[in-house]
Amino acid sequence: MITIIKSLFQRVVVSINFVTLLLLSSLVYTSDDSISCLNAESNYVDKILLPGYGYSSETQKLSAALCYNVDIETVHSENKLDLSNAMSYSQLLNNLNIHTREEKDYVFFSKTKTSSYLKSIKDTEESLTLNFVVSLSGIFEVKPKGQGILSLNDLGKGVYENDYNNFGLICGDYYITGFTQGARLNMGLTIFFKNHSEKESKEEHIRKSFVFGLFRSASDTQKLIYDNSVGKGIKITAFQVGGEPVHLSKILPIDPSGDFYSLSCDNNHRQDCVTAAHNVIDYIKNDFSKQVSLNPPKGLKLLDVGFQANPISMLGLDIPTSLLTSEVLEARNELTEEQSKYSQYANKVSEAINHYPSSWDKNNKFYSSMEKLAESSKNSLQLLNNSIKTCIDEPGKCINTKNDIMSKVALITPVDLKDLPTIADYKTYGSLSDFLNARGIADLYR
Repeated sequence: MITIIKSLFQRVVVSINFVTLLLLSSLVYTSDDSISCLNAESNYVDKILLPGYGYSSETQKLSAALCYNVDIETVHSENKLDLSNAMSYSQLLNNLNIHTREEKDYVFFSKTKTSSYLKSIKDTEESLTLNFVVSLSGIFEVKPKGQGILSLNDLGKGVYENDYNNFGLICGDYYITGFTQGARLNMGLTIFFKNHSEKESKEEHIRKSFVFGLFRSASDTQKLIYDNSVGKGIKITAFQVGGEPVHLSKILPIDPSGDFYSLSCDNNHRQDCVTAAHNVIDYIKNDFSKQVSLNPPKGLKLLDVGFQANPISMLGLDIPTSLLTSEVLEARNELTEEQSKYSQYANKVSEAINHYPSSWDKNNKFYSSMEKLAESSKNSLQLLNNSIKTCIDEPGKCINTKNDIMSKVALITPVDLKDLPTIADYKTYGSLSDFLNARGIADLYR
């Protein structure tokens, strides 16, 4: 099944829980061949509200046309408040029925703000994130009016009878059965460790410290953060779907990605993050709640929990042969891996340039080499992003696109990044020459 969104004039569910955000075109297959699709594309909202859309497993998107003859009904509404536990990234995925084997597809194929946020909070060897989410949502059901050809409207019948091979692309090889609509605010607390060993030794204690969550008194929040400020520091992140997300700019700076809001604090400035945490909590209580209304409907969007869908075979319709061959899947996976790698390269170079001290000389070969590396990694990443989009939108062109793009992507390896200065280096060395001499690479950049 898949979770979707329904008319705002119907009853809506209010739930506050420790759930983060799902992504565009994320599929979870169940034993009955239904799928759960996680979809955060804001421009899908209007489509979902119109009865008749399907879902194409080939393009991993809603269908290009309204083909199904359906009614929409409210499932139920309820109020639920659950602030009893903080979720790790993996617990979050499990809670949303996202399995590890699917994670790569929807985190890296999806080019949405939600996927960008999820990448930023994913645990690493030297970090962990505790996640908190407030959401307002409605759950609704879509019911076909008939079986077989009667489940299709006139447009759908025409495609099925006259352009059957493309029916999956145009109308979808799955039909929508339900959806969720609302608003959601995600808050994350990321703790950065000095190394993996420190994470292993501290993680259990930190999780136990936050067992009752972060939404408590101001003094408790400060104590939790101060007591667990280890390693390199912490980061507060906030990401909102629905309502007025721009209001978050009053309390947090926008992340360099431009997709969400975040504040990083080393241990010498952890009070800044304590204050940010307090402000986000206050924001949830006094600002976010005013941005969203159930009646009259206000500020509600298609939530990333997405929608539910069943294969059209359950309607008695034949499923066309898929264009999503093993070769196409292999090409998608290869592009995804390259995109992930070059994204890391681009972020590392960008960090080195963005934090470059004003007191350090820029008129030199070393800084020029960093700028060239930044441009090269950025251009290559853009090529990979475009090729992934083509592979999703037009699976028949995927293999040729992958081969063409891979011949144009600049060859960058970790060796090319080994001499990049870190933020710690900028604090340690008073000048570029001091840094280059300490690294033993001064002669390379004379």
